Amino acid sequence: MSRIDADVKNNHIISAGGSGSGKSHFIKEHIKKQNPTRLLVWDVSDEFGSVGAIEKIDSIELLYQRLTQNTRGRFRLVPKNEKEDY
Repeated sequence: MSRIDADVKNNHIISAGGSGSGKSHFIKEHIKKQNPTRLLVWDVSDEFGSVGAIEKIDSIELLYQRLTQNTRGRFRLVPKNEKEDY
């Protein structure tokens, strides 16, 4: 089992706003600018594929597996359908 490095800076961002207000644009630009080695995007609209080098994952089980296998990685969870319960 790997240990959590408490000295690693951990940034969390949430973008909230109305439809068309620029939430996705803001997050995409932030990802491009910061180029994080660890990233998780909840991508329900499957719109972050063009941001670059973010592995698409379509199930919470696979996401859990990938996160427990890797201390670094760029992942985006894209549910198979809108009604999938997480």
